[in-house]
Amino acid sequence: MRLKNNLDRSQGGFTLVELLVGLSLGLIVIGAVLALVVSMMRTSAQSVSAIRLTQEARTLADLVSREIRRARFDGDYVEYLGRGKASTGKFSGMSVAPTCVKFGYDENGDGAIGAGEFKSIWYDTASKYLMLNTFATFAGTTCSGGSRIGSNDIQVEALVFSAQPTPTAFNQFVLMDFVVAKKNDVNVKRNFKQVISLRNFDS
Repeated sequence: MRLKNNLDRSQGGFTLVELLVGLSLGLIVIGAVLALVVSMMRTSAQSVSAIRLTQEARTLADLVSREIRRARFDGDYVEYLGRGKASTGKFSGMSVAPTCVKFGYDENGDGAIGAGEFKSIWYDTASKYLMLNTFATFAGTTCSGGSRIGSNDIQVEALVFSAQPTPTAFNQFVLMDFVVAKKNDVNVKRNFKQVISLRNFDS
């Protein structure tokens, strides 16, 4: 009889309390693993978002730099060989304000700046976009209208243009200091500074 009781105890399995404790511990472990996976996925998504924002901001800076760098370009440059500083006299029109740059260049290479070759790049604080517009004359160039520069996925939170001191009479720079953010998540931001070296100095 005693042997039978010992066998019954050894084959009795887990009690309800033991099962509940084991189940609770299992749920805690599973919850911790899930929290870790979710955290890793969120971090990965934020990293991808930050990388894309950086790429978009660099593209925007490159587009603006490409335009401003060409300011005062004269397609008929052979005419000025050997004249020194006087070579840029008729293309000296340029204005740099904190949120707008006005300039012109000989886009079609005919030796003159004509209609559509005077431009402004300006910051629209309402839409938070950079805008590019073209005009017929430098005097008529304004910081308004035009088309958006850059991607729809980003917005410009702040921007300042500034003309930098020139080391010599043959150099001039425009500093573009701006902050961009993801349009659908303004908490993801990046600050960039782009120094734009003008190819055609003003005498």
